[in-house]
Amino acid sequence: MARAQYLHGSVNNFEGSMAEYHGDFQYRWKPNFSVGAGYTIMRSFLAVNDAHFPGFFKQNVRVPRPSLKSASS
Repeated sequence: MARAQYLHGSVNNFEGSMAEYHGDFQYRWKPNFSVGAGYTIMRSFLAVNDAHFPGFFKQNVRVPRPSLKSASS
């Protein structure tokens, strides 16, 4: 399974974006038990070009995600 979400905006002197990307796979070992692994990337960005309130923010997060799931029948 894979998914991607992205948002970008710009108003006057403000510009920003947010993004999340995720991918994973799962193996169903038994009918009610699965194991898997995934990876998530999240990115944020904000730039303000104003003489009274200048600023810049950038963040990149990368997270591996193991999973172990059990379901009752």
